[in-house]
Amino acid sequence: GQRRLRVGQIARHVPVVVIDQPKNVPDASQVGIDDRLAMRKLADYVVGLGHHEIALLTMRLGTERRVGGQTAGVVTPDRLRQSHFHVQSERIAGVRDAMVAAGLDPDTLTIVESYQHLPASGGAAAELALQTNPRITALMCTADVLALSAMDYLRAHGIYVPGQMTVTGFDGIPDALGRGLTTVSQPSLEKGKRAGRLLHHPPRDGLPVIDVLDTELVRGRTAGPPA
Repeated sequence: GQRRLRVGQIARHVPVVVIDQPKNVPDASQVGIDDRLAMRKLADYVVGLGHHEIALLTMRLGTERRVGGQTAGVVTPDRLRQSHFHVQSERIAGVRDAMVAAGLDPDTLTIVESYQHLPASGGAAAELALQTNPRITALMCTADVLALSAMDYLRAHGIYVPGQMTVTGFDGIPDALGRGLTTVSQPSLEKGKRAGRLLHHPPRDGLPVIDVLDTELVRGRTAGPPA
C-alpha cells in the first residue's frame, strides 16, 4: 500500500521525501545517515579493543516475522544477499568492512536476525548467537533496543558487561544513553525536521536532494577488552 501511494504521488508530481529507506526512489529526495560508515567506526572501536570473535544482532532483513517457525535465525550468505532492507544491510556491511581492515575474516562474523521486534527479541538473538559460537566476546547490535534486551539476557545468566561481554547498539535512544550503552547516536528528530522542510519547501529546480546527517560514536560503559 505504501509503495502504491508513493508511486501515485510521484505520478502526480507531489513532493516525496524518503527517510532512510528505500533507496533510489525516482525523483524523491532522501534524508538519512551513512549507516555503513557509522557502523564501521563503531566496529573499528570494538575490533581495536581486541575483539576477534564477534556476533552481530540485526533487525529483520525482510518482511517476514517468522522464518521456519522461529523468532530468530542465523543469517546465511544467501539471506544476506536477498535482504531488501537497506539500513540493516548497510550496518552489517560496516562491521564486515572493519573486520577486513583489521585483517580478520568477515565470514567468521556470526549474524543473527531477529524476525520479531519485541522487548525480549534481543535476548533471544543473543542466546542463539552464543549457542552458535560460544567463543564470542562482543555482541554488536544494529539497534539499541536489541542491545538493551541482550544485556538483560546476559545479566540474567550471570554474564557481566563489559567484563565478560562487550555489547554495543545503534541509534542513541534515551534508555540506551541512560544505561551507558556504547552506541552510535543519530539525529532521528532532525531527520523528521529536514524531511518536513523539504516537503513544504521543495527545491525550485525540481531536482531531488540527498541530505546525509552526521552521527556520533558514543563510547559508553558497555565495551571493553575481551576477558
